[in-house]
Amino acid sequence: MRNMRIYHHSYAKIIITIKLEQKNVLSFGDLCHQTIDTLEFQFNCLKHSRQRNCHRTKHHCVVVLLVLMYYFLLANIQTSSLAIMQTISILGQKGGTGKTTTALALAVAATQAGRRVAVIDLDPQTTATNWGDRRASEDGPTVVSCQVARLRFVLEAARNEGADIAFIDTPAKSSEAGIEAARVADIVLVPVRPQIYDLETLPTILDILRVAGEPSAFVVINSAPIQGKRHLEAQDAAKRLGFNVCPIVLYQRAAYGDAPTNGQTVTEYEPAGKAAQEIEQLYKFTCQCANKLDIDKTKGKKKKNVSRA
Repeated sequence: MRNMRIYHHSYAKIIITIKLEQKNVLSFGDLCHQTIDTLEFQFNCLKHSRQRNCHRTKHHCVVVLLVLMYYFLLANIQTSSLAIMQTISILGQKGGTGKTTTALALAVAATQAGRRVAVIDLDPQTTATNWGDRRASEDGPTVVSCQVARLRFVLEAARNEGADIAFIDTPAKSSEAGIEAARVADIVLVPVRPQIYDLETLPTILDILRVAGEPSAFVVINSAPIQGKRHLEAQDAAKRLGFNVCPIVLYQRAAYGDAPTNGQTVTEYEPAGKAAQEIEQLYKFTCQCANKLDIDKTKGKKKKNVSRA
């Protein structure tokens, strides 16, 4: 019975070590060291218990150690080869809809959530890149200015550097950039203001998404008046065109315009403000959609595309 307790204690420690390694709390090297220590403890306890078949126990420990090391090495190789970097593209065919503001705010929110974030700036005006240059804090997303033809290479480089989420900021009135950004995206967000000038660009966005293979896309009502029901009317208009609509609405708030002055976003400028709450909710919604898409991919299901009109 004492020997059984020793075995149970040892394997309990090994299981705990496995869980810590899977959660990236321990490195693979630390994992091996702790597994060796655990098995050495087991062997010594059994040795001191004057067990006659002590040499068999030693061989047993060695075999278990080799099997565990093989398992974890294989698991790490598979995890590395199947590492997923989620890609979120922000599209729009009109200037002033809030594409860059939304992309940067979500990127900072992701950084604050502990993720490794890349921002790919496809806009020749380099608004996002200039924001990164003004940024005093070293903690934040990496912003890279990129030509459309280099987008896939830059995304691959970001993935190789350890980024686990990328946000692509696209220029207005550029179907080429929009199509390429939508093609590589897991989720597409389309910020629009609740006014006719923005809403009448949605059919063009719908065409871009179809050419790009119909990625999962959501219209995000941005810069909505705090009073009134314009945001609801705009959401209904987008649904009638065949779009999925994000339930999170971004309202007209001064913080969205003031925060970029010093290279910040609203979650840094006014962490307790309403604008920060809106961005945090939008980030959570985006992550939920992207995570669900990842799960569907692993199950072999077709992702939910933008609805057909």
